Amino acid sequence: MMISSLLVRAATAILTYDSSSFLLDGKPFKILGGQIDPQRVPMPYWAARLDAAKAMGLNTIFSYVFWNEIEIVQGEYQFGNLSNWASLVTDKGLQWVLRPGPYVCGERDWGGLPFWLYNAKVRSSDRSFLEPAIKYLEALGAHLGNTRPAMVQIENEYGAFGSDKVYLQSLVTALKRLFPQSVLYTNDAGDLRQLASGRIEGALQEIDGDPHIGWPLLTTGPKITGEWYVRWFDYWGGEHQMVRDVDAKARELTWMINNGNGFSLYMFHGGTNLGFSNGAIDLQGPLQPFTTSYDYGAPLDESGRTTVLYEALRKALGGPGLTVPPLRTYPSIELDRVGGLAYKVLHSADDPLTFEELGTGFGFVMYEHTASSDLSGSLLLKPRDRVIVYVNGVEKGVFDATLKDQPALQVSLQVNDSLSLLVENLGRVDYGGGINSPRKGLVGDVTIGGHKVVGWRMSLPDLSTPSTNEDVGGPAFYRGLLRLDDSPKGMTEDTFLGVGGTKGVVFVNGINLGRYWSIGPQQDFYLPACYLNKNENDILVLELHPSQAVRTLTFSSTRTWKGRA
Repeated sequence: MMISSLLVRAATAILTYDSSSFLLDGKPFKILGGQIDPQRVPMPYWAARLDAAKAMGLNTIFSYVFWNEIEIVQGEYQFGNLSNWASLVTDKGLQWVLRPGPYVCGERDWGGLPFWLYNAKVRSSDRSFLEPAIKYLEALGAHLGNTRPAMVQIENEYGAFGSDKVYLQSLVTALKRLFPQSVLYTNDAGDLRQLASGRIEGALQEIDGDPHIGWPLLTTGPKITGEWYVRWFDYWGGEHQMVRDVDAKARELTWMINNGNGFSLYMFHGGTNLGFSNGAIDLQGPLQPFTTSYDYGAPLDESGRTTVLYEALRKALGGPGLTVPPLRTYPSIELDRVGGLAYKVLHSADDPLTFEELGTGFGFVMYEHTASSDLSGSLLLKPRDRVIVYVNGVEKGVFDATLKDQPALQVSLQVNDSLSLLVENLGRVDYGGGINSPRKGLVGDVTIGGHKVVGWRMSLPDLSTPSTNEDVGGPAFYRGLLRLDDSPKGMTEDTFLGVGGTKGVVFVNGINLGRYWSIGPQQDFYLPACYLNKNENDILVLELHPSQAVRTLTFSSTRTWKGRA
C-alpha cells in the first residue's frame, strides 16, 4: 500500500480522535510513527535522524524523556536543548509524541527515575514520589514553552506494575494542564489485567506489542501499537539482536496500516546509552545489564546508517528514501599506560553504605577494610553488580551478578592487611519487581570464614585524571592521541572505535562513550565525528583488568558483534 500522501501535514495542526479514527485538523490521519530519543543521539545529528525517518515514510516521532538525566540533583533541572528537539521535529513537518514518564522503562538506569528517589515509594501516589514527579513534569512543561505535542503519554506500561488510580489521575490532571491541546494516552501490554490496571479516565488507551493480540482488547477509540518491536535490546553476555526476515516485518507493517490507526516502530533509531546511563533487567536469574549500544536491530542503526530492514519498511511505506554516507577508517593508534585510579574518601562506617547513601548514583565505589585481626576463609557477599576483590592491592577474583554461580574465593588477612572491593554499578533494574530494589554497592554483610567484616572506608574514584600512584594489579588508564589534519565534516567522518581489553570505560575528548566488555555482544564503540576536533583528540581508556604497558586502538567503517564464548 502506497501511503506517502499521509506524510506531510502542518505540524501546527491539532490532533483529535473520535470513536474509531485519529483526525488532524478534522481530517482522517494515520500515525506512522517511530521512536527516537534525543538524549541518546548527538544533537548535531538530530536533523539527519529526522530526515531519515521522514524519508522512510514516517510522519510522527515518539520520544522518551529521561527524568534522571534532567534532575541529577534534586530540585536542579538541566534540560539542555530538549526544546530544540521538539521544535526541530515540528519544523520537519512531523508530529511529535512526548513520552515524559515519570517512569519510562526504555532500558535506562532505573527506567529513567533519579537515583535519589531510592527511599521513595516509586510509581505511586505516595507524597515521597508524587510530589517530585509532578514538579519535574511542571518544569518540563515550562521548558517546552509553547511546544504542542500531538500526544503525551501517561506513565508507561503501568498496568504491569500497579493499579494506583490516584497516581494515574494525578498525572492526567497535571499533563492536561500543561498540554491542554494534546491527546493524552496510556500504553500497556495486550493483556486484560494490565489494561484494566493501566486504564484511567481522561486518557486514550493503547497497547504495545502484537496488534493481533492487543487491538481486539481495546473497546473504544482508534487503535495504535505504541511500541511495535522491530527487534529487541542487547545485554552484556548475550547475542546481538537483529531482524532475520525483513520481508515478514514489512508485511506485518502493511497489515497494521490497513487494519488499524497507527503504530510506532520501537525503535526506529536506538542511538547510544552514553556513559553509565544503561539500565538492566533481572528476570529472577542472573542480572542482564544493557549494552552501551542501543542499536536494537533498528531500521536506522546506532550510527544513523540505513539497513536492509529500513529499505524493506521504506518500500512498504512508500517513502522516497535517502543516501547516507558510509563510515570511515582512521589509522590505528597506540595508547600508553599512564597511571591508576585516585580516590576521594566519602565516608567511614562500621557497615558499608550503598551508592545512594553515599550520594553517588553511577560508576564505581571502592570499599576498603583494614584488618585489625587475622581473618581467613571463604569471602562471601551478595553481588548486585560486579565486584573486583583485592588483597593488599593484588586482584584475587571477581564476583559478577551476570553469572549464575559465584566464585568460592578464599582470602587470608593478617593485621593491617587491606581488603578492597571495587564495586561497579552495572545499571539499575528498569522493569519488573527489581524496580523496588534500586540500591547499588555493597548491600548486606561481607563475611570471611563466617565472621562479619566490620569497619569500612568508602571512596569515589576520579575517572578523569589518572594517578601516578598506581596500585599493582589495580585498574589502569591508557592514553593516546588521534590526530586529524582537518576539522571533521559531519557524518562522513564517523567511525567505529575498537578498544580490545577485558572491561572498562572509554573517554574521547572528555566525553564518556560508555562501557566495553569482552563478553559482548558489543565489541566496539560508535564514535560520531561531532565528538572529534581538528588536530589532537584525547582518548583515555580505563581498563579494569590491565595486563599490558601499551595497547592498540583501531578505527573501522564496519562493526563486529560477538557474544560470550
